[in-house]
Amino acid sequence: MKQIDSVPFLTVILKYKKPLGILAFVIALVTVFFTKFVVQERFDSEAIFYVTKLPEPETILPPQEFAEDEDTEGMIQILQSKGLRDSVVKHFDLISYYEIDTVGNKKWVDALDKKFFSNVNVETTNNDAISVKVEDHSPEKAAELANYITETAGKIRLTLFKDFLKGPITDRKKEYLAKVKEVDVLQTKLVTLGQAVQTAGTYSVEAVNYERIKKEFESEVSRMNELKNRYDAAQSHYNGSFTAIYWVSKAEPKYKKVFPKISVVTVLITFSITSLVILLLAIKERVEDSLEEE
Repeated sequence: MKQIDSVPFLTVILKYKKPLGILAFVIALVTVFFTKFVVQERFDSEAIFYVTKLPEPETILPPQEFAEDEDTEGMIQILQSKGLRDSVVKHFDLISYYEIDTVGNKKWVDALDKKFFSNVNVETTNNDAISVKVEDHSPEKAAELANYITETAGKIRLTLFKDFLKGPITDRKKEYLAKVKEVDVLQTKLVTLGQAVQTAGTYSVEAVNYERIKKEFESEVSRMNELKNRYDAAQSHYNGSFTAIYWVSKAEPKYKKVFPKISVVTVLITFSITSLVILLLAIKERVEDSLEEE
């Protein structure tokens, strides 16, 4: 008996070419209808930006300078944080938008996390910029989400930066005010010694002490002014306007679907089902030939 796989498929295709053609056409038609009207379409939109350097408490750095690697990693952590997710969920009411069941599903928070983070992809580009790509069934919503996520991450970074500055500002203020008190004490001594010198004379012990205290006073005033400048710089940074991100390109609606690709899906499904039918017909032909030989 001949093996089934020896049946020439070309013969089967030629023999059943008309019904196979009709079958392929029907499969393609159904697939197109299904992918276009049943399967939810997916679009993506991408925002790209650089992370900028933020000033140190005592040093002003141009905000347009790009940050170091650790700043980029920090921004990625912010973008992937639940704090940012909560802000986005609240702003866009994503619980309703994603149709999350908060009553019947006890793990609805996990379901929300899974839905949100599966739609949002954050990664660094070849140029060390950061890409925020969002998928959604609405091109406009995908762009809105990508831009809002990026802008919110920048705001969170600035908030963290200002929180960091509170410590140095408090320290500068305490140090400066302590020095002001020391200068006030020295100034009081100078006034007292000045009056004593007028009574005791230019070559008296009081006059020597006066000159010593005067030099100390001048030195401490200089130090006080230095501390004031440091405090003012830190306060200026805290109240200043800084840019946490440098936009390369904002997200815009893209109307080219990322899923489903109708042409690809149609070809694959039509080819697969038609091939399976041809294989079954070949087996049928082989079996019938074998029965006739017996």
